[in-house]
Amino acid sequence: MKRLFTIAAVLFVILQGHANNVEISNVLKSGISVRFDVTWENSWRSNSTYHDAVWIFIKNAPNGGPSWNHSRINTIASVGSGYTTEIAPDESGFILRRSFNQHGTASTSVTAHLHFGDLEGVYQDVKVMAIEMVYIPTESFYLGDGASDRTFHKGDDPAVSYHVQSEDVMTHGTGPNDFDGGLIGADIPVSFPKGYSDFYCMKYQLTQGQYVDFLNCLPRAAQDLRTNTDLSGSSITNRYVMTNTSSMTYSNGIRCDADIGTGNITFYCDHDGDGIGNESNDGLSKVCGYLIIQDVYAYLDWAGLAPMTTLEYEKACRGPIAAVPLELAWGSSLINDTGSIQNDGSADETWTNSGVDGGLITLSSSAGTINKATRVGLNAPATGATRELSNASFYGLMDMTSRFDNLCMYYQSTAPYAGEEGDGTLAINGDADFMDIAIKFQVKKWSGTTSTTGDGGRVSSANGNTGAGARFSQNSFRGVKRL
Repeated sequence: MKRLFTIAAVLFVILQGHANNVEISNVLKSGISVRFDVTWENSWRSNSTYHDAVWIFIKNAPNGGPSWNHSRINTIASVGSGYTTEIAPDESGFILRRSFNQHGTASTSVTAHLHFGDLEGVYQDVKVMAIEMVYIPTESFYLGDGASDRTFHKGDDPAVSYHVQSEDVMTHGTGPNDFDGGLIGADIPVSFPKGYSDFYCMKYQLTQGQYVDFLNCLPRAAQDLRTNTDLSGSSITNRYVMTNTSSMTYSNGIRCDADIGTGNITFYCDHDGDGIGNESNDGLSKVCGYLIIQDVYAYLDWAGLAPMTTLEYEKACRGPIAAVPLELAWGSSLINDTGSIQNDGSADETWTNSGVDGGLITLSSSAGTINKATRVGLNAPATGATRELSNASFYGLMDMTSRFDNLCMYYQSTAPYAGEEGDGTLAINGDADFMDIAIKFQVKKWSGTTSTTGDGGRVSSANGNTGAGARFSQNSFRGVKRL
């Protein structure tokens, strides 16, 4: 895994930002036209059904900010040979993917035309943001494994998976065509995304570098709302702003200077604690935790993405094949929690037995890793990759079952979710405004256990839910895009 770079083009001056494993470079703005190069590693396309992609969106600001607005994509004027694009219906961004079968590093140039009305002033600056995605195709799948805690199952047999074969209503009951379990005690309507239809899903959980990019685009009041430290004054002691501590906790290295003045704050990653941000060992590619659900909704809205439902989560893990009892995302019940972190905080951070032992979940308290953030995708070997060795789902998503939680949307009849997606623009206070942000998430987690035999963390285990509240160290997520 390499760092992801998001680039701000200030006319002809390039400013560098960070995220994970995809690089945007050589950004040039001319009128409504924005040209840039895109490169990402470990890309693949086996056919039109199985491929990865990049979700790209553009932020703009007159004279470099300090607050950034969302740009609507009018057209893609050009893209390199071997690649194709698809603009989202609301024009909040576009998908870039290969157009022929190939594996390895992907690299191309793109020219996008923005809507003229989105640009204010002559000296208009832009930031091009990119997030790696994986395509989840339209196909049926099995919901529940018949063994995990509170799993989904057929209505008339708790040991048998429920087969999702359309986006039609799923009836709750005890009949052979009904479903039961999964924390849901009501029919699931057509409007709730069930995972049968295709969608794109973030390849990795949100990284600390990506959250820093997000924070640095927000106005001051919103920055205060989206962090844990009180930023209302002109100086702070607890500079690690997600943990509200003066020193790094559980490897969350998001930090700012002590003197924050009264204007917008610049955040950075500082895993090594030397006061110099975004160095090669500062943990930019570590998973970002300590998020409350309002942070999740806000990031999704800002990026033009949507929350992933629990049904989409199981589809993305398992694919179309039959469920395995007590299954984890890599298709077996194998769990291995031995070893320790090496090259901590760097772009090549790994577990000592990454690529050797399958099913690594980095649980061991003796190794000091409980709730400690690690690099996303750190277990994928350079050669001889298998799902168990890579911690990979059927479609190639990484770390779908990991020590850090994937917060997913489950159906709630009292506050139903109907597939709403963010449009790139937040409410003035920094909250999402594309849906009811009081809707809870189901927590796909390890339930605080270090046991390698417990139900916690299984793909089909329904571990409870979370609403607004404490910033738990393991709270993270990944978003989806339904085109």
